[in-house]
Amino acid sequence: MSVITPRKKFVLTKIAKLATATLIVVIFLTACGSSEANQADTTQPENSTLSEPTAETASAYPEATTPLPSETPEAPPATQLPPQASVAPSTVAPSTVAQPTASTAATTTPPPTTTATSSPATSSPPTTTTAVTSPPAPPTTTSPPTTTTTTAPAFPRAPKLGLQPLYKFDSGPLSMAVHPADTDSEVLYFALRDGRVFSLKDGESQIIIDMRQEIIIENIFDELGLTGIVFSPDGNFLFTNSVTIDAADQHQYGWTGFIYEWPVALNAEGIAEISGERRLVLAIPQPFPTHNGGDIAFGPDGMLYIPVGDGGSAGDPLESGQNPQTLLGTILRINPNTDGEGQLGQGNAYRIPPDNPFADGFHMGVAGAPEVWIYGARNPWRISFDSETGDLWVSDVGQNIWEEINLLPADSGTGRGANLGWNIYEGTNRYDGDNDIQLSNHTLPVWEYEHGPGLCSITGGYVYRGTELSGYDGVYIYADYCGREIYGFEPLIAHQQIAQLPAASNPASFGRDNSGELYVMLLDRNQEDLDGWVYKLVTATPES
Repeated sequence: MSVITPRKKFVLTKIAKLATATLIVVIFLTACGSSEANQADTTQPENSTLSEPTAETASAYPEATTPLPSETPEAPPATQLPPQASVAPSTVAPSTVAQPTASTAATTTPPPTTTATSSPATSSPPTTTTAVTSPPAPPTTTSPPTTTTTTAPAFPRAPKLGLQPLYKFDSGPLSMAVHPADTDSEVLYFALRDGRVFSLKDGESQIIIDMRQEIIIENIFDELGLTGIVFSPDGNFLFTNSVTIDAADQHQYGWTGFIYEWPVALNAEGIAEISGERRLVLAIPQPFPTHNGGDIAFGPDGMLYIPVGDGGSAGDPLESGQNPQTLLGTILRINPNTDGEGQLGQGNAYRIPPDNPFADGFHMGVAGAPEVWIYGARNPWRISFDSETGDLWVSDVGQNIWEEINLLPADSGTGRGANLGWNIYEGTNRYDGDNDIQLSNHTLPVWEYEHGPGLCSITGGYVYRGTELSGYDGVYIYADYCGREIYGFEPLIAHQQIAQLPAASNPASFGRDNSGELYVMLLDRNQEDLDGWVYKLVTATPES
């Protein structure tokens, strides 16, 4: 047996302590290595897909103003990709493409018409919500009217449309009319913003009315000028709607809207000519040079309907929309035949139809002017009646977020006494989120869409009832002044892009002839005087 001496004991103790220290170091290093490995597993690499969002993923649309047919930006975008719809059609959009058809009537070369191949055949309609699905209305607000829609042919399967150029004017065309005796629509009549009314037959035009000396437009972006024309149902008169600086200073404001009646007779060529002195039917003082409405139409009842804007400036500062005692922010209904029934109106120049909602001064406990048929409108730039059903369609230009289409069915009174909601509502949406006013008679729009690229100011049109455009019977056709698209809408069936307009043009208005065929009037943004083209909507020639 060996003996452990003190020196050996000392050496063994040193060896043991060293081994223990070494073991501790190994364990510590192992633990550190494991921790670093775990951290490496959870740290995001620099090229990770979870990196910070880019500008492309930011908010889709910038804030937009609400220009009307005379206050639009310098030029519309060259192309627009419609944003995704919130309520998409249940069927696939057509795959046929639109190509312009050559015109034999045009007297000058039109701007190139962009075919539908420049945008996807299945492009989605603009961002929209419908009052049918989820209107954010207060509990006391009425539901939108029930509508009857055509069942065949199915609108979403209809081919896209092309444009046939007809004529170019040196001032912007804003309204179109056809004499009721012209069953073949051989002569079309156009109102130009500068105050002239032209007839157009076989590619030849001639002036039948010239009001240029009294149509004063100091600013190209003001919404002034000759904006509407219509023939009386018997064809004996042509009515005009114009808004201008009131040079005679007849009223408290600097601008006035004038409704004139012009006696007409057909000449040997079937063209209407002025046959006597004009008559002032109605004068409407305007507090601002904007939001003047501008259309004029006879309804199936033979009464004259006149849409009037809220008078202008943003947000309706005079609160005209919810005050039917003023003629502003309304659609008026009068009988220009003074031999008719009802009390005489302004200047004894027309009659108040006895069935007007405010004919006796009150309707549903609300006081109103006897001429008022509908109120709560902001700027109903275009209205139209369905020639088959008699339904009234109102396209009301919005403030800065929403554009809306209102449908007032004939079988529900054609909107008698309806309140479209402005300025408490912009479409189905609260305009002023701080107010808690409840509207017991608010009529909701049947369609609305949000501002976005090429979407800022609705240009209302017509329900198609012609025979040349297969698949579009019963479809409401409209556009947006800030874009280059024409859209079709049919309640509960579909909404889709159906045609594309030429570059650098703005759709200011639509027209309808006696056969039910439709026309679109474009303003040329390349010209400072806003000259423009007239096109006819035609079936496009498919690509071979």
